[in-house]
Amino acid sequence: MSFTLPKSHSLLLAFADETTAAAVERLYTAGVGATFDWLEAQTAYGMRGHHGEGKSAQTVRGSGFLGWSIVHRAARPVGDRAGGDPHWHVHVTIANMTRGSDSGWSTVAAGGRDLMRHAPAADHVLKALVRRRLIVEFGVTFARSERTGAWEVATIPDATLRAFSKRGASIEAMLRDLGFDPALATRRAEDLAAAQTRHDKTEHTAAPDATLRSIWQAEARTHGVDPDRLAAALPLAQRPMQQGDSGRPAQDQERLLADVVGRLTDPEHGLTSVRRRFTRVDALAAVADALSGGAADVTEIEQLCDRALATAGIVPLPDPPGTGRTVAPASGLEPAAGQQQAQDQAGQVLAAAGNAARRQIGAGHVANAARSPPPT
Repeated sequence: MSFTLPKSHSLLLAFADETTAAAVERLYTAGVGATFDWLEAQTAYGMRGHHGEGKSAQTVRGSGFLGWSIVHRAARPVGDRAGGDPHWHVHVTIANMTRGSDSGWSTVAAGGRDLMRHAPAADHVLKALVRRRLIVEFGVTFARSERTGAWEVATIPDATLRAFSKRGASIEAMLRDLGFDPALATRRAEDLAAAQTRHDKTEHTAAPDATLRSIWQAEARTHGVDPDRLAAALPLAQRPMQQGDSGRPAQDQERLLADVVGRLTDPEHGLTSVRRRFTRVDALAAVADALSGGAADVTEIEQLCDRALATAGIVPLPDPPGTGRTVAPASGLEPAAGQQQAQDQAGQVLAAAGNAARRQIGAGHVANAARSPPPT
């Protein structure tokens, strides 16, 4: 798996002084650690027995993941360039095995499928955790990019982001050459374009941090960007944390909840705009991405997700008869009285569908029950 952050986060490291860059990078790695801990708690389980053909496997708690991680600070070079652009990311290699509480060994998370299903949520959770810490500890402000949709550092111009996104630009160009619209291309098409434009890494990729910053700052000047002036405009003086500081900036909670509900139910761009059935993990990803101020921890995202789902009139689908529940019910996600009929109807549909309605283990689907009366 790979953990990455929006381009402006990498430029913070590229343009900041050595001491500040080190402090910011420690914040990034702490965010990856917290996200990985959540991912491990959710998916480092094993399965016992056959799953499918009318049978349901049992899950057993695993001992955790086994693997290693490596931090990269630069992207692959493009064209004849010696080095790549700033691109802070972490690669995590995980063995597809875990030791269960019954001392038996097996693959993790339904053969790794459930792990991959959690990957988009882990991506947005990491970004939300890092945003909050950058806001609280360094005073950084964020704005959603109209071009990419990502939360970027507000004081770094989009032109600068584009200038240091040559790898992404080369992939988009290849997609167009292959006849794809980059905005609509599938992940498979993107992977094909990435493979076609992949260049070998050079010694500059693993150069010392000071060397990389020197190269990137010199390139910035060729684009008419003064890295010193840009760094001075970034409020990167680390703030001392006060005793009792929860790391939660003051926010209008009702407005925040409304924004999150909109992210789930907006008829044009919301999670329910094209489907009425999705998983709680899908909802967690949407909620984490909706938080401009980020989140202090995963629990904050989960609690807000539960509130948003209930407010929007979205209820969990029951398990088909005979399958048994594979994950614990979401905290606070019990259907309101006015939604019980919708849930009963969903159960009848699943029962009639039989084995075809069996879900991937651990999915935890929920359904949009907007037609039922909203909770009062």
